[in-house]
Amino acid sequence: MKKILLLIIFLFVSVLGAECNQSKLPYTKASDCIKTYNLPSEHLFWRTLASINANKFSVKTVQSRSGYIVFEVGQKEFLANIVQADAGSSLIKVTPVDNSYYFSSNIVNNLFNYITQNLNEPLQGLVMENKR
Repeated sequence: MKKILLLIIFLFVSVLGAECNQSKLPYTKASDCIKTYNLPSEHLFWRTLASINANKFSVKTVQSRSGYIVFEVGQKEFLANIVQADAGSSLIKVTPVDNSYYFSSNIVNNLFNYITQNLNEPLQGLVMENKR
């Protein structure tokens, strides 16, 4: 009986500890992770990839046909999904792979800021590292 009680207490403390660690991180609203640009989706895809590269985030997976990029910042993975909104604009949505929005909004803001600042610049010098 004591072993079962100790096990329950241990599990409770472990779960409580995990929640405390998560609450120390800032919470980012899902609505802050979506932005629309007046670009075709293909152009936004390449600009997003350039932004990930410029911010020195680690690219894990690139699927240009379906329009998504999985990248890592620190120990957290993110999915950047680019879709055509209408004839002249497209939308980018950045979501954490683990669906936990406890991360710094600066990650998404830096990604979007680079794209916005370089809308009229030609894409050049894009380097992909193969980490296998």
